[in-house]
Amino acid sequence: MFRIYFQSDTVAPFSLVSKARVVQLGIVDGLVNKPAFLPLSIPKPLSEQLLKLHSNPPAYFISQFIWYLMRNGEDFQKALDEQISKLPFGKGPVVGLQVRRTDKVGSEAKFHSVEEYMQWTEIWFKIQEKKSGGNVTRRVFIATDDPTVIQETRTKLVVLRVTVEFLTVSQKSKE
Repeated sequence: MFRIYFQSDTVAPFSLVSKARVVQLGIVDGLVNKPAFLPLSIPKPLSEQLLKLHSNPPAYFISQFIWYLMRNGEDFQKALDEQISKLPFGKGPVVGLQVRRTDKVGSEAKFHSVEEYMQWTEIWFKIQEKKSGGNVTRRVFIATDDPTVIQETRTKLVVLRVTVEFLTVSQKSKE
């Protein structure tokens, strides 16, 4: 969660009638008094230029803002390149899966088992084998917020060669 606002601003809890400049909006599906819609917004001083520049000004503005926040410094790029070099992307296809278990399940998303992910992964690999006319080594990259997913995948799917990378809950923002 990014907290970018002036120190003089106070963060007010969300309400339908709030006049606060900065409000904290929790998980939308968890709101009791949910507004009819949550419109995207853009800064008024930039609105005229953004309307001329893009067919979806809020999407464009948000993407540029995120790009700015995530701009790569030299140290970040070096660390990223080092991690990429450890992955076997040059050895054939790799299926990438994002398995979210801690922050969305039960509030915004339903639970999906490892078997369900791997069923669709296997279908994809079989299609690739038909296209190539030969065997394709099964390589799977798993990004997850729950480290138990890695062990669960290794235990249940020993037949697959699984390449894994995972984030632990302690690495996630606590805010």
